[in-house]
Amino acid sequence: GIIPQISLPASVAGVELASPVWDVALEYAETRSGDILWYTNSGFPEGYSHEGWLLGHSLGGGAEAMTGQIRWRPIRWAVETGLAFQHVTWEQSYGSQGPAESQVWSLSVGGRPGLDHRLAAQSPLLWKVTAEFHQETAQPAGELETRRDWWRIFLQWEI
Repeated sequence: GIIPQISLPASVAGVELASPVWDVALEYAETRSGDILWYTNSGFPEGYSHEGWLLGHSLGGGAEAMTGQIRWRPIRWAVETGLAFQHVTWEQSYGSQGPAESQVWSLSVGGRPGLDHRLAAQSPLLWKVTAEFHQETAQPAGELETRRDWWRIFLQWEI
């Protein structure tokens, strides 16, 4: 075509509302462009970047995603709770093995150092426990649809 593959468009739009007590974030991303695969590389789970500039979304190519997050930090406690979701669909396009869909729901609780509630909301989390529920479906070309549901629970600790 006239447009080189390196110049294919993608769309990312989002909004984040924040206060000392709560945050709400929502993002829509689309990396579909007809029969051309925008890019793909599972070696970059946070997206492909160079010197801090994002060159490619972590979705890879041929995808559409809706992501949301809510966090709450009660004023009198040194904790933070969060609820997040992500829904992604990949269409069958150049280089892919067929359509797929993924949903992830997560719930997290984290703690901040100290008991001074006036500073707690501005301090980084010292620890966080997260439980995620994953639901994935895929239909490789010429095969039946497969589905996998699974849980992941993990602890993050900042040193």
